[in-house]
Amino acid sequence: MKNYDLLSRANEIKEYSANLRNQIHQNPELGFKEEATAALIRNELVSYGVELVDISVPTGVLGIL
Repeated sequence: MKNYDLLSRANEIKEYSANLRNQIHQNPELGFKEEATAALIRNELVSYGVELVDISVPTGVLGIL
């Protein structure tokens, strides 16, 4: 991918990414109790077609790129 293509794509998803970040930071969770954050990240990765590995940790997410 050319640098221009990468920059162009980054600009396309800038608002979406900022909204996702804001959603996480507007709903803080205690350390090692980030179940909602992990679920959000898990759902995002699945929506991108990323294969997830079951690590049996409620607050952990592992995807294979």
